[in-house]
Amino acid sequence: MQNHLDSVQRPVSSAASPVSQDRKNLAVVSDGSDPVGMADVRPEVGSLLHCVLHQLGEMKAAEIRVLHVAAFTALMDVIIVCQGTSKRHVKAMAEKLVATVKQQGFTVMGTEGTEDCEWILADLCDIVVHIMLPETRMFYRLEDLWDERLKPS
Repeated sequence: MQNHLDSVQRPVSSAASPVSQDRKNLAVVSDGSDPVGMADVRPEVGSLLHCVLHQLGEMKAAEIRVLHVAAFTALMDVIIVCQGTSKRHVKAMAEKLVATVKQQGFTVMGTEGTEDCEWILADLCDIVVHIMLPETRMFYRLEDLWDERLKPS
């Protein structure tokens, strides 16, 4: 069975590493590296990040990308971009993510895009999650806005 972190892309990484099948600790990988940058965030953000990535994986989100942006903006620490296979899938992922985050005691500031469901944004305070259809993601290329700033100097 494939672990959902196999598809997580970190913008700055030296090499891809095999992910452990242990779903209880998503930051654990077999070679001891940190595929999504759990060590790069404050502990309370790490807990939320863990919750969000676990839920997205459970809902079969594809092409998950974690962008650590705390050094560039005070608005959020992390941006997560992922995609679903259909409008129904995008909406279901967003609804389940918001419900789970609230159930775990985290704050949800709001959501946008739930009527059209081509691109749903969930504002979770320190983390902003963008769930998109593949064609919407390709059109807007949201990650490209941050890639230049996230590259090592």
